[in-house]
Amino acid sequence: MRYLERGREVRLAAGETLFEVGAEPTSDGVYMVLTGKMRLSHTFPDGYHMACEEEPGGIFGLVDAMIGQKRLFHAVALEETTLYAWNPEGFEHCISVYIELAEVAVQVLSRQMRFVNEGLKSLG
Repeated sequence: MRYLERGREVRLAAGETLFEVGAEPTSDGVYMVLTGKMRLSHTFPDGYHMACEEEPGGIFGLVDAMIGQKRLFHAVALEETTLYAWNPEGFEHCISVYIELAEVAVQVLSRQMRFVNEGLKSLG
């Protein structure tokens, strides 16, 4: 993947938390799963729980990082995982140069919107 530039690799052990709900975005705001699997989850005050998994090629943290908001979900490695991490400026550069990364980002955002919409539908 030629767009893996202007960032760094992050390695997580199985069960290791990358960030919690409400955490401030760090300088590494956007992540792509290279190997392993991440679980992203959020439990609402009424007890409703939403979770999804990101596998190799999946991107997460995009919205939080790009708008500078606190993390909306808990991110934990389900197995030994290697991520590629960009800061917002590095990610913006890469999507402006590599159209295939921009396409992946749009697909990820679309999938996440569908996931949230399905969750909202189930609430009635």
